[in-house]
Amino acid sequence: MALIGKIRNNSWILIVAIALGLGGFLVMDMVSAGQGPGGGLSQLVVGKVNGEKIRRTDFERIYSLRFNGSAAPTYQNRNTLWNWYVENQLLQDEAEALGMGVSRAEISDLEFGPNPSPIIRRNFPNPQQPGAVNRQQLDYFKGLIENNTLQTEITEGRLSPQFPDFWRMQRDMIVKDRLQAKLQGLVQKSMYTPTWMAEMGYAEQSQTVDFLYVKIPYEEIANESVAISDSDLDAYLRANAGRYDRKNEERVLDYIAFDVLPTAADSSAIRDSLAALIPEFTAAVDGDSTFVLREEGIITPAYSSKEELSTGVADTVMSMPIGSVYGPYTEMGEYRLLKVIDRAMMADSADTRHILLSAQTPDQFAEAGARADSIINVLNAGTTPFDSLVVAFSQDPGSVSNGGLYENVLPNQFVPEFNRVLFITGEIGPLYKVRTDYGIHIVEIMSRSETASLRANVAFIRDAIVPSKETQDNVFQDASQYIANNRSLDAMAASAQENPSLRLVSTPAFDQTAYTLGDLGFSNDTKDAICWAFSADPGDVSPSVYSFTDNQRYYDNKYVVIGLREIRQPGTPSLDEVRADIEAEVMADKKAASIAGQIQGKSLQALATQFATQVDTISNAAFDRPSMPGLGNEPSVIAAAVGLEQGQTSGAVQGESGVFIITSTRKATVGTATNIPQIRQRMSRSAAGNVASSFMALFRDSAEVEDNRSTYECN
Repeated sequence: MALIGKIRNNSWILIVAIALGLGGFLVMDMVSAGQGPGGGLSQLVVGKVNGEKIRRTDFERIYSLRFNGSAAPTYQNRNTLWNWYVENQLLQDEAEALGMGVSRAEISDLEFGPNPSPIIRRNFPNPQQPGAVNRQQLDYFKGLIENNTLQTEITEGRLSPQFPDFWRMQRDMIVKDRLQAKLQGLVQKSMYTPTWMAEMGYAEQSQTVDFLYVKIPYEEIANESVAISDSDLDAYLRANAGRYDRKNEERVLDYIAFDVLPTAADSSAIRDSLAALIPEFTAAVDGDSTFVLREEGIITPAYSSKEELSTGVADTVMSMPIGSVYGPYTEMGEYRLLKVIDRAMMADSADTRHILLSAQTPDQFAEAGARADSIINVLNAGTTPFDSLVVAFSQDPGSVSNGGLYENVLPNQFVPEFNRVLFITGEIGPLYKVRTDYGIHIVEIMSRSETASLRANVAFIRDAIVPSKETQDNVFQDASQYIANNRSLDAMAASAQENPSLRLVSTPAFDQTAYTLGDLGFSNDTKDAICWAFSADPGDVSPSVYSFTDNQRYYDNKYVVIGLREIRQPGTPSLDEVRADIEAEVMADKKAASIAGQIQGKSLQALATQFATQVDTISNAAFDRPSMPGLGNEPSVIAAAVGLEQGQTSGAVQGESGVFIITSTRKATVGTATNIPQIRQRMSRSAAGNVASSFMALFRDSAEVEDNRSTYECN
């Protein structure tokens, strides 16, 4: 029947798997959209989940709604949406099989009730109260929906025409989230830990051991001295086939990247254009940000000490006249101009107290300002203590409990307006009314440190040293000419052998749904390259040059020529396909066997002398702590140590980093557990907690998913 039945019938197996650390972990972040009513022709199908079609028209419509304006890569967003559709259909199928659903009343409560869905909380946050929902906005939409006046609001231009589709999409998201929570809860509540497992868990946690060990690193045996045959590799592959089996057909590309770097002429032109701004930058009125912002520069809000400035300009900033400009100079791949706006001797710390009257709108600021004046008058009259007024009026949760006091405040710790009063313009004792983005503050400076430092406020204008359009075009032409001269992968390999500046690199294997290519990452051309790979034959070279963009400065930083190296079919791979992956594993096995043959019958001290190492000690090791300080992550070693009797010495134990010999020096006696119910409850709770991370993976593994996205993404 349904998957839930399978899970419940075999829940003890699931608990055992989790207890032994064999459970899968997959966190699905549901940030996508919903599935609407279907249309479109039968051939326009993105895929199928358990026979149910995901139509392209629906997919594209929801994609447009959900990801319009998203900064994430296009294909990453599309993959997120695909995963949502798959999960949603699987949950719908399972819920139907169990007679489970989400009623209209429940949906309404999740949309507008006192405890709304996390999706509502995310989509309608209250800017005045982090973590709360914008109840006013929700009530407005609730009224439109219940009174059937959405179309009127749209017609009169007060609401976007896309709002009804958005709300349906959001409702589907809410239903999916709720169904998933119900089904997860059903599985979690079915978790049960039998007594024998609780006793085993108690023993694993309580059984501690101390032991001595000698580690012989694998590096003690040179790789050249170990003979590895194809039969060795093939035997290992057969024994571990499940680790290497692939579900889908894959491709591997070879590529040569032509890096686009700025020329001396590019650098000189950027420097000259920045230098031309010096007169206007110098003449700009201090504190007037118009010129700086127009030139995409920054005025730093902080006052920086010499130690906080970059070493290349620190001495200059502290000695040059205020209002003067230094540069152009280079820093972090940019040419920069620097102007000293102000310098001041500032205390290294200060104590202050304040009352915050929150405000966001002009009316709120006016009201807060008037209230602040009244509070200041009360304080100056001395009729009410400061801390009493803090409790009555302050809206700063960080200081209400201690009378508004902040001690040992460092320069720049608070917002610029507060910082300036606290360290530069204000005096100890008087009350100041300070406006910041948070609202109106009533500030009193209590004390300042005796030590002080000279600090500077500076502005920058900068321009990245990047290749010009002409340079980019020239490198593109070089890559295009390279393709014309090298029409096969063999020719590319030969050219790379002849020219050290050309480096032929292989991508990791990828399937047709991929949207990144190894170290190349993602670009707008990546999917085109992947699509070409699934239409080509091994040895072919693509006729296209693929562009990759600098994600910070948005220029083409490399042009890539690709060739198809190999096609990998689904199923167990051939030895040649995974040779590089398994050689290291087989090498470790062979070295372990060789070391084991050299240590038979020898004491730990003799082994330490033989291999120029030492006898080390581990204390309080336990089965459920596979990583120990000084030892690292060595679960096989810990398991072997726990299994020894006190005084017993192990044989060779093959670990992650070498071969170990262990002598147990202490093995604690484990008594009978007297709190089995509590242990059972704790283990069941832990197993239930792991359900959330593996829940959707279990569904996906049992589903029939047909992914046809590439049939139109590659057209």
